[in-house]
Amino acid sequence: MGKARTKKRRSISSAKAACWRVFSTWVRMRDCLKTTDSLEWGECVSCGHTFEFDKLDAGHFIAKKSGNYFSEMGVNAQCRKCNRYLSGNQLPYRREI
Repeated sequence: MGKARTKKRRSISSAKAACWRVFSTWVRMRDCLKTTDSLEWGECVSCGHTFEFDKLDAGHFIAKKSGNYFSEMGVNAQCRKCNRYLSGNQLPYRREI
């Protein structure tokens, strides 16, 4: 008899990253449909400008490290400038949600 093969277990961080990719795509799709009725374009919740789907991030209103990682209400489509370089552009974001 041969050795039983065991499945390699995913680390928690790799499972979380895989879930985030799916959740991020869903958030951006939801917000694109809500703002432009299209899956190709969407508005940034902070600055209001329209961007191609691939140029949008799923930005958090409250930082991810505060336990808000997969909150449907706390994550919205944001342009990369607002999300990454303006730290979420919080004041306009707050006005929109």
